[in-house]
Amino acid sequence: MRLRAFIAANTTSEDCHELAQQLRRPSKPRNLSMQAFYYHLVELNGYDGWLPGDELPLTPVSIKQAFYDGMPPTWRERFIQAGHSQPLVNQAALSRYFQMQEKLAVAKANDNMA
Repeated sequence: MRLRAFIAANTTSEDCHELAQQLRRPSKPRNLSMQAFYYHLVELNGYDGWLPGDELPLTPVSIKQAFYDGMPPTWRERFIQAGHSQPLVNQAALSRYFQMQEKLAVAKANDNMA
């Protein structure tokens, strides 16, 4: 409760707008795991209602789209080339696919280091 009051007293509607924009156009940092990236999106989306302003939190469908959009472009290209369609798969299937891409990328990076 105190945290919520602190945030409300020390943030502006511009902060709320900035958070909403970051949620709608995310980019997964290279050093952040795919799963942690998803959890960060969900967590930050939950804070949207704590900030002053009239930005609405993302819906589950919008979070799934933001998650997909935040993945590296080559991973998204492979997803499409494999015959998948983001709107037609659920979040669990999308996460599993990108988790496999992440494992392949880590293995490839380890091979390159060796």
